[in-house]
Amino acid sequence: MTSRRKRDMVLHWHERDTDDQTIGRLLGIPVPEVQAIIASAEHPAPSASATPLFVQPPVFGDDGGSLVHS
Repeated sequence: MTSRRKRDMVLHWHERDTDDQTIGRLLGIPVPEVQAIIASAEHPAPSASATPLFVQPPVFGDDGGSLVHS
């Protein structure tokens, strides 16, 4: 696992069109890890607010009416 600083540097150099091999060599991390950092930045994980909201349906009889019919 790379530090936050190295991840920021990978992304900064990637934005400036530095090739993956050079980034890995300069930071001392494997090229596949450089590529994984770049891929994760291009496809970030969904935020917590993007998850579906589950609403509990009303229970029978919660509408204030009576269930017993005359």
